[in-house]
Amino acid sequence: MSHFILKLCAGALAATLLLFTASPASAHGGVEHGKGGEPPAASQPLAGQPVAVPPPDAAALNVINNRYLRDVKPIFKRTCFDCHSEQTRYPAYYVIPGVRQFIDWDIREARKHMDMNADFPFKGHGTPLKDLKAIQKEVEEGDMPPFYYTVPHWNERLTRDEVQIILRWATEGIKLLPPGPPEPAAGK
Repeated sequence: MSHFILKLCAGALAATLLLFTASPASAHGGVEHGKGGEPPAASQPLAGQPVAVPPPDAAALNVINNRYLRDVKPIFKRTCFDCHSEQTRYPAYYVIPGVRQFIDWDIREARKHMDMNADFPFKGHGTPLKDLKAIQKEVEEGDMPPFYYTVPHWNERLTRDEVQIILRWATEGIKLLPPGPPEPAAGK
């Protein structure tokens, strides 16, 4: 029973701290949904005309998804699905007023960014290439799962081996997809 109370207190403390310190974009690569995360028109060639990017090859997406199902989905199921799918396992401290609203808000934002209910390619506001690059970046930087989630959920942090599995899958997947439009210059 004392372990339960300790987890309840740790979760409530983490959620409370986050309510007062986190920006809405803290767990999503610094992009707030609905605040424009797309590159500015000036970064696109031909006076703001979008760059034509060929659609991903169905065979490439199939290869990436098969590797996802085999190697990565079991990891994501444990570490990502609480926020990025409809398979949320709500913690005991979910009943605390304020904490419940924060968790609900965070799950809505996570699913807008990347919804893992279906297999790869994921639903959300990114292309398969952008999703793989975002996963690669977040995992390399240790930002996913976010710190405020792992404080009360120690068993759901990524191990070193899991990080390597995810990064290998993302890197190999990126190589299979056509390149996207050029990235905007830093600081622009």
